[in-house]
Amino acid sequence: RGLPVRTRRLFMKPSTLFWCATAVAACANVSTPTAHETARLAEARQLLGSNPDGALTITDELLAADPGLVEARLLRAEGNRLLALQGGRRQVALLLQDAVHDLEQAIAATDAPAPHSLKLLADCCFDLGDFGRASAAAQRAAAGFAGRGAEGHALAAAATLLASYADLRVFVAERQREIDGGTPDARGIVVPGQATIALAAAAAERFDSVRSRYPGEATTQIALIRQWLGD
Repeated sequence: RGLPVRTRRLFMKPSTLFWCATAVAACANVSTPTAHETARLAEARQLLGSNPDGALTITDELLAADPGLVEARLLRAEGNRLLALQGGRRQVALLLQDAVHDLEQAIAATDAPAPHSLKLLADCCFDLGDFGRASAAAQRAAAGFAGRGAEGHALAAAATLLASYADLRVFVAERQREIDGGTPDARGIVVPGQATIALAAAAAERFDSVRSRYPGEATTQIALIRQWLGD
């Protein structure tokens, strides 16, 4: 794999990076930063909001010299994700793919991945249209956030909502294929198969689990699922 795709970076708001230290602390079989690398990582964090080009140049240099620096990899993934969200930017998919690559490497090297990194992976996969992987990562993030007090419950609900939307996309794609290739019955409805019903049930159940926090979204999407099934 070559160097990360990098177009000119626009200004990004400072991001919450406390989870990087948490992720690194839980890592196994990764490089321990030297004093110099630690200082450069701290510099990159400080630069991310005001000078993202400088910050991500630092992470690129650090990872070129030592690919085992998990915190640098997480910082670079976040930067690529934010770049991809900038309007009118080219090579969005490649930026997201680079972010996924870095996140997957960091998560694989970590005994207990930080839920924030799992949520970021889920966001990137969702944006790429890889909804199955997005749902799996979001569910892992939700499990990691759970039990961390009120803020943790809110973050878990947000991750579950993302998983719900990913599940919905998987269901809709399968149901559309079923409708396109099926024969309508007397009511004009292509009867859904058991596999499609199972996908629908999983998505609806997940939306229902966060209905108390997202009542409008959950109720609307559950109704949409029923419409797709022909109810």
